[in-house]
Amino acid sequence: MRSKWMDIDEMRVQHPLLTLKQNHELIRRLFVNIILICTNIFEHTIQEAQIFHDRYVFSHAANMTRLRTLLADRINTL
Repeated sequence: MRSKWMDIDEMRVQHPLLTLKQNHELIRRLFVNIILICTNIFEHTIQEAQIFHDRYVFSHAANMTRLRTLLADRINTL
């Protein structure tokens, strides 16, 4: 996740056809949308954790390992 934030931070290039205020608003909206997407992914992962817990097919540790892998994969696809 840290590398994603570093990538986003490097994208702070000013668009030449937008005013300074419009560029700031564009960057602000970009960050807000990224945070909303990450929040939705996290909430979905929490719901999956509850489903895995209720099924009780695998151990808690195995489920958490699986969820960490799924979460990392979802973040990397952004």
